[in-house]
Amino acid sequence: MKSRRMKRLCRAQRGMLPKVLCGGAAALVIHLVIGWAWTLAAGVGAGFWQGRCGWLAGAGSVGLSFSLLIAYNFVAAPVPVGRMGAVMGGIMGGLPPAAVFVLTGLIGLLIGAVGGGLGAAARQIIT
Repeated sequence: MKSRRMKRLCRAQRGMLPKVLCGGAAALVIHLVIGWAWTLAAGVGAGFWQGRCGWLAGAGSVGLSFSLLIAYNFVAAPVPVGRMGAVMGGIMGGLPPAAVFVLTGLIGLLIGAVGGGLGAAARQIIT
């Protein structure tokens, strides 16, 4: 038997996948055209569209786009990207190259979560 809180959480997450995919596509386009810092806007849009648990939709959408770009870089140029990870890991205190790319993905998740939270809050204020 599910608790009341779990039922409420499951209701809030219903229908989130299309919002995450659309937000991810928007974040990818924004990232490539304007720059990574503006992907916050895609998180805001996904969070506004989702409403409750908007931070989760924002984190999923921007995190998805960051992950896709990291994967594309590895497919397009694996050796230079590996070297870049090794150099950046050395600059960050001897981190392994994989940790650099995991941190990049986590930064994307954080940007999206903040944007999604802002979008959900804006929706509550406006509507």
